[in-house]
Amino acid sequence: MVTKRNRGVLLDASKVRLAASKLDLHSSRALKEYYLEYHGIPDSKVTYHAWTGSQKIDIDKAKKLAACLRVPDYALLLLKDSKAATCAWQQLILNEEYQSRFSSFIDHSKTGMNLVQFSQDGHEDLPKVPLNAKWHIELRGNNGDFVFIILRSENSFFQLAPIDIYSYQFSDTKMRYPPKGSALFFSEKDGTGWRQLIAVRVTYLKHPIRTSHTGYQCTLDELNLFALQTLAIPGNAIAVDTYEFMLVDP
Repeated sequence: MVTKRNRGVLLDASKVRLAASKLDLHSSRALKEYYLEYHGIPDSKVTYHAWTGSQKIDIDKAKKLAACLRVPDYALLLLKDSKAATCAWQQLILNEEYQSRFSSFIDHSKTGMNLVQFSQDGHEDLPKVPLNAKWHIELRGNNGDFVFIILRSENSFFQLAPIDIYSYQFSDTKMRYPPKGSALFFSEKDGTGWRQLIAVRVTYLKHPIRTSHTGYQCTLDELNLFALQTLAIPGNAIAVDTYEFMLVDP
């Protein structure tokens, strides 16, 4: 008798980390320990591959992981674009060595324009931002550093920096993007839903400058090339910060 083996599935590391953050789990080690406590058996390979999105895992184990994370269906954690799993872009933004808190999202619709740290509070739902809100980002770094900023919607990517009309290089240890007197805005035609801001701060930047004040949509191949070039530059100090939120109707 031949036993048919379940096909493996790729999980989206961003979705796994978001679900984990709601349980106050902020590292692969924390997830591993929580999985052990929840199921009573260790499975460091499953938790590591889920956290990094580096390899497929068995469907039954994906179900166990989803149960552990309080996700009703493992399908909600699946990676929709399988090409993203092995690309340099994914490896760049998920590398724990590069994670740093250096950016704040400023929603102008909030009273007093309070700062919102890019890193989420694991005890709260995602922040809600009105679709018609104006906003900007405040960043911290070293004089001469560059910043690359992407707005992600599911598997669509929109480049916010660098673009030609705004400076994307630090002239001090702090930078407002865009500069004072300007603001960013969302495209209402793209609708509401989940969004992720990704900021990459580097010492050396090699990437085409966009020529529209709203930026341009990027392909995964373009982001992959950016990551490969960024990682290949000797002595390039890299930092990555992300912020996830829900766009809602005003």
